[in-house]
Amino acid sequence: MPELDLSKEINIAIKAALSSGKYLKKNKIELNKTSSSDPRDIKLDADVASENLIKKIINESSNYEILAEESGESSEDLGSTFWVVDPLDGTANYNRDIPICCVSIGMIKDMKPLFGVIYDFNSDEIYCGDCIIK
Repeated sequence: MPELDLSKEINIAIKAALSSGKYLKKNKIELNKTSSSDPRDIKLDADVASENLIKKIINESSNYEILAEESGESSEDLGSTFWVVDPLDGTANYNRDIPICCVSIGMIKDMKPLFGVIYDFNSDEIYCGDCIIK
């Protein structure tokens, strides 16, 4: 695996978060359908569509594996550096038209966070922070 280019990976995360969030906002009526329901965890078509879009964007430009909420792979199979994706953080709020939800994407190395990107598509605000602790 080539040396980690943190700036490149952060830009990929920003692109994926923005694309997914804008897609979620634009297509809310058609995506706001329940695909499975558990009393503790609702899953909408929006969750799956957002995750698929994020994974497509990341896979086009990054060589790192992806741990995503909806596909639920184990972190043991991902290597020491991998993506962590919550494609629609706040699904229940999205479903109920409560504008407190976002797209969350981060990267982990050696089980420690490197950075995180949060896109609040309701207010069109993006937050990015690195978490590099030496």
